[in-house]
Amino acid sequence: MSFKLLALSPQCQVEAGSEIKDLGEVAAESSMAWLQTYMASADRLAEQALAAIATHEGGVKQLIEVAENRRLPLTMRERALFWMAQSDSDEAFDYVALLLNRYTGSRQSAPRQAPR
Repeated sequence: MSFKLLALSPQCQVEAGSEIKDLGEVAAESSMAWLQTYMASADRLAEQALAAIATHEGGVKQLIEVAENRRLPLTMRERALFWMAQSDSDEAFDYVALLLNRYTGSRQSAPRQAPR
């Protein structure tokens, strides 16, 4: 069985040339657990699952788990960091800043807002 996975907002109207299966209401935790089953590979489906996790409420915690999981392919761990950097979450910002400080040796905290 072959399928595509797309992360869409609930407000997005979808038009497709093929059948779309509506899964109905799914709890965020169940959705993220299912999406994480695709992280073991570094293919397009895994990247789409990671993008979908990033859009979930509480998805930053899952992204951190992916980034820290050394059993996953490096490309997936890098993509998790990419999605964290796109987030407006304080938790994501703090995690990325911690990594940057750890690897650059900087003790200065990063600004929370870009200079104008």
